Amino acid sequence: MAIGAGLGEPHTPVVELPLLRNKLAVRGSAVFQHDGYVRKPSGTDSKRLNAMVRYQPFKRTTLTASHFYFHITGNRPNTTPPRDAITGWIKAGMPTWDPVTTTAKINGVRVPGTFTATTLPTYFTSASIRDQSALFIDTNGSIGYWGPGRTTSTNTPEGRNQNIVFVNTTPEQIRATQPLFSSDPSVTSKSVYDWENVNLAAMNRINETTLITHLQAEQIILDTPRHMIALQAGYFREASRRDNRGLYGTAGSSGATGFLHIDANERMVDGSANPFF
Repeated sequence: MAIGAGLGEPHTPVVELPLLRNKLAVRGSAVFQHDGYVRKPSGTDSKRLNAMVRYQPFKRTTLTASHFYFHITGNRPNTTPPRDAITGWIKAGMPTWDPVTTTAKINGVRVPGTFTATTLPTYFTSASIRDQSALFIDTNGSIGYWGPGRTTSTNTPEGRNQNIVFVNTTPEQIRATQPLFSSDPSVTSKSVYDWENVNLAAMNRINETTLITHLQAEQIILDTPRHMIALQAGYFREASRRDNRGLYGTAGSSGATGFLHIDANERMVDGSANPFF
């Protein structure tokens, strides 16, 4: 919902001045408008300035000029809710991962066992880091070993072929094989996302400027009831500059968005607690 300045309308002062009767006249207008939205923070401010001059020094000679300026800045709210990658995670027992102690928890209870690529709990995935540097962190949070990557099949720290575990909070993969669930669902619970008040596209930015200049000269050489000869010359220039940032809701014309995830790591790599838990 857009709200204009004043009583719901943009403020538009207009000035018209006939300086010389049938010879010279000028016209100017200015529009200042603010559009506000329910979801915050959001809003745009726009400015439109227009100036026109008409000069007729002789009966058959006419000169006109106009210049238009437009500028808008601000940001708009998201028009569609994000896709839900949290509800399925909650139903699975809110699995979490502690990268310091390399332990997993489901419903807040530690899952026993040594994890491999085939014995990971639901929502956990494993990845090899053999082509990356190997980083081993002690239970107290200090770095115990950090070495360069190397392709090898050994399972010792020196072999640098260890597996790391990730928590995957994307909705169940079964949705990709069911015709009725060809696309992932959107968030429907306000406990996950308050779509009435929170603007997920707040990091987006609009900053556009347009300048339009028009010059025209007209000279009538012959004007009879049956014939007319006239010359007309004109100049037109339009210059626009756009400095927009669309980090959210730019996948489609309706503002299609990505997944709304949760960081399932209980602690950061440095051992500090995750503020989400």
